[in-house]
Amino acid sequence: MRKQKLQVNVVLLLLMGFSTIFRLQAATADTVIYQSPLKIPISLSGNYAELRGGRFHAGIDFRAYGKVGDPIYAAAEGYIARVTVGSSGYGNGIYVTHSDGTQTVYGHLSRFTDAVVARVREEQYKKERFSVDLSFGIDEFPVAAGTLIGYVGNSGSSGAPHLHFEVRRPDQSGPLNPLRAGVVTVKDSKAPEINHIRFVGYFEDSSGVAYTQEVASFRYGASGVIQLPEYSYLSIDAVDRQDGTPAKLGIEHYQVWVDDSLIYNYKVGEYLYHENKSYHALIDYAAKQRGQGNCVKTWIEPGNEFVFRRASMGENGLIHLEDDCEHQLRLLLTDEHGNATERKFRIKRNLNKYEVCQRDLTERGDRGAWTAWFLPRWESRPGLQLGFLPGTFYRNVRVQVEEVKATGVEYSSVWKIGDPEIALKRSAHLRIQVQAPDSLASKLVLGRLSDKGKWVACGGKLIGDTLVASIGSFGTYAVLADTQAPMIKARFKQGADLRRKSQCAWTIKDELTGIWDWTVKIDGKWVIAQFDAKNHKLWVELDPEVVERGKRHVVEVFVWDGRQNLAHQQYDIIW
Repeated sequence: MRKQKLQVNVVLLLLMGFSTIFRLQAATADTVIYQSPLKIPISLSGNYAELRGGRFHAGIDFRAYGKVGDPIYAAAEGYIARVTVGSSGYGNGIYVTHSDGTQTVYGHLSRFTDAVVARVREEQYKKERFSVDLSFGIDEFPVAAGTLIGYVGNSGSSGAPHLHFEVRRPDQSGPLNPLRAGVVTVKDSKAPEINHIRFVGYFEDSSGVAYTQEVASFRYGASGVIQLPEYSYLSIDAVDRQDGTPAKLGIEHYQVWVDDSLIYNYKVGEYLYHENKSYHALIDYAAKQRGQGNCVKTWIEPGNEFVFRRASMGENGLIHLEDDCEHQLRLLLTDEHGNATERKFRIKRNLNKYEVCQRDLTERGDRGAWTAWFLPRWESRPGLQLGFLPGTFYRNVRVQVEEVKATGVEYSSVWKIGDPEIALKRSAHLRIQVQAPDSLASKLVLGRLSDKGKWVACGGKLIGDTLVASIGSFGTYAVLADTQAPMIKARFKQGADLRRKSQCAWTIKDELTGIWDWTVKIDGKWVIAQFDAKNHKLWVELDPEVVERGKRHVVEVFVWDGRQNLAHQQYDIIW
């Protein structure tokens, strides 16, 4: 019996061993080794998680040295799972899924390979739409590492020719750092550069609402002792540099010490998409609104989920001077290759110097309804309702709402809502009573007054006599009517002979609600018309498979804005 048990145990151990070997072999087989998607000298114009307009950069940007057309290759074996075509965002984009579930993304392409182009064109003509988002199975477009998939371009929301490249997690919860994933290596012997360091005084009233004011500012360093209030924080304007590129890149690690105490410790690591919600708490949002750029601030507000996850220490990143002695503040910035820049400051508390400042700030700010960042609240005025869900703010705030005067507004009161220097973590809900004829119901839109005095459309939906909308920032709002059709201006003359041209093009613009849709027909048949939103350019490639050569043709252009105002023009051309 014991012999039989021993034999069974031996068999089980052998099976377990084979199972372990099999799992190891399977894991090895599924381990993806990436290679560069380009075969040109590698130089970056953007790095992972650098600070962009309201979000962290999801990948890296490969420089294209000012030109389009360089071949792009699959970074690893897999299959093309998705292709997108649009006038903004990634423009022409390709998504390749790999055996371990990761996905590489290639954005802003000038064009795809012929086989993919044919498939995309088939879908575009089927739907009679330029913008498409197509998904493919594992067998339709398989690729090996190094397979040609497209060409470098400047499509979508791209400021210059480059390749945007990402590696996404298998669960699509966030992007991985392509440099850590081994896609490429870059030469980097340059330390971060500090453009500006600002000391910002922090004052709190009895209800826990914070008020801030810049108290000292330095481009390089300070020779004397910096006088500070009891509480303050740093606002740091800095960028990283790398060899062989003029780009201003993001910094990996921010650390601040007061004497021997680490009071702020933020390290990028690899972020998750949901952490973008805390972007406006990581940066000095007030400085951003004043045009001072993306500065990282050391004050950690209670609703800042991103920084709390990064092992911050001290009193929420604040510089707290509890005595009148001199202290040393040390700032250390490090890039992802270990290059570091350090600044040291001598600091001292001076309560008398900032007593008046604190009183003025709190008295000036002691207006508006108190709102806890973690609680909901609704506020009503005649003609307006404003609602905040829990977690709308990063900290306790006071929100003042007042009716103001503005020219050119006919269909509602004009409302100044809150302080534009206070960031919202999630949208607030706004309802404004409308005074407009029924004939304008489909044309009404919420408008926000920009710093330049121009109204910008913010969407909204009319329900009864109320325009309902969500707002992502504080400012001055009113209800507007968009009744003006978009502008169409041909980049050729009426009756032009375009037989030596490969395309015919137009400039299209809309002042308020923007370009929403467009259609171009040649001799009554729908044709693919591409639109580049950043350049306001609409164009049609003159293809002999679609347009017969050596004839006069009738071209019709239809353009709609965000409130369905239609512009229509007709042209005669020879091609």
